[in-house]
Amino acid sequence: MTPFRITFEESTQRHCLQTIPDYHVLLNGKRVQRLYWNMRGYRGVLPTPDGGLFEPGEVSLTKFKTIARSLEREAKKQKTAT
Repeated sequence: MTPFRITFEESTQRHCLQTIPDYHVLLNGKRVQRLYWNMRGYRGVLPTPDGGLFEPGEVSLTKFKTIARSLEREAKKQKTAT
């Protein structure tokens, strides 16, 4: 079974007046989603270990990273339980 690793990569494509960068969500090195800035925080979804998507709402990039680490721990726990 492949490891479950979520990382974030800053997007190089921006609109002409966009000052805050967007981020790509990578699952095991493959782009799966995109985070974009929306007035009060980033919006987007994160993949879950069971194949679903988790949408935390409008939160900071730090919060997305915290949630990603928690999803990775959950995936590791599921892997050891089987």
